[in-house]
Amino acid sequence: MTNEEKFVTAQRNGWEEAKFFFNDKLVEGPIMLWRGQEHEIRVEMPETFTGKIALRKEDSRDLALTASPAFDVPVDPVDKAFRWKVTSVDDNKSGHIVLVFSSPGVIVEWQHPVVVRSANVGDDWGFTHQGQQPLPTHPLVLRKNYNDLLRMHNKTGVDWLHDAYQMSSRVCPPLVADDVEVSRFGGGDWLIRGRNNTGGRFELIFEEEGIPNPLILPCLLL
Repeated sequence: MTNEEKFVTAQRNGWEEAKFFFNDKLVEGPIMLWRGQEHEIRVEMPETFTGKIALRKEDSRDLALTASPAFDVPVDPVDKAFRWKVTSVDDNKSGHIVLVFSSPGVIVEWQHPVVVRSANVGDDWGFTHQGQQPLPTHPLVLRKNYNDLLRMHNKTGVDWLHDAYQMSSRVCPPLVADDVEVSRFGGGDWLIRGRNNTGGRFELIFEEEGIPNPLILPCLLL
């Protein structure tokens, strides 16, 4: 009878009515942690829940994350909610992790996928010129009426390559917008072609969806 009572008491999945808040926003899908910033995580449970909850992280890159209260420590609710402050230390590493919530009274764990990224595209992405030459610290010199190849490379060792990128140009007089043509050529290659016979200065702006700060490449067309 005792074993039967324990079986009935243990909840196979007690997370159906749980709510997950990230920086005070209710979310259901993956979240993004910015490197070097503190983020607030809150879990709200139904009133019938009386247990504690522990938070841990699972990742394959050993990303530097800290939590308060600490990871793997069961905590009590505060004002009817379970709260953590999670900080991703900016150690020049990005990647995927999983935040896992568990409770002694619940058999199934609750998992939330997380992407750890820099808020600056240029911290995760760089380019080579003509497929192999590193970009200079001064403006990149491009030739008129010639296709120059810029190839993306990831600085953090993680393959982020997808379709959510775009590159555009911003010209300075005497150049006009049509004088610089930018096109994607293959997965991570971009072709830049200048059409003005007089030359001038412009910028290439590389953006990634969901990342607030683009990478800006100063260029000189000769």
